[in-house]
Amino acid sequence: MIHAMPLPGWAAAFPRTDIDAMTPFNLFRKTTEIRVHCAVPDGGALPSFLIGPEWSFEGKITDLVDRILDTDKPLYESVVRETGYFLFSVP
Repeated sequence: MIHAMPLPGWAAAFPRTDIDAMTPFNLFRKTTEIRVHCAVPDGGALPSFLIGPEWSFEGKITDLVDRILDTDKPLYESVVRETGYFLFSVP
């Protein structure tokens, strides 16, 4: 399920038009009991909600499309272009 939470003005300040299946992402994991990940394109600005003890950096990935649900795959590129990041849950 997509849980995109755009920040006001953020997408306009950091537009992304080069998102595709091979884009490297920095992957963050919420450290609470809710299993949520946030993928931010490598080189992109971090959303402010990632700063703090509830999120941990998991590493760089190039296989985001393989990690998300099939129902989310058609949407993730446009969500990243619009918000600068992609939130997804892990089954």
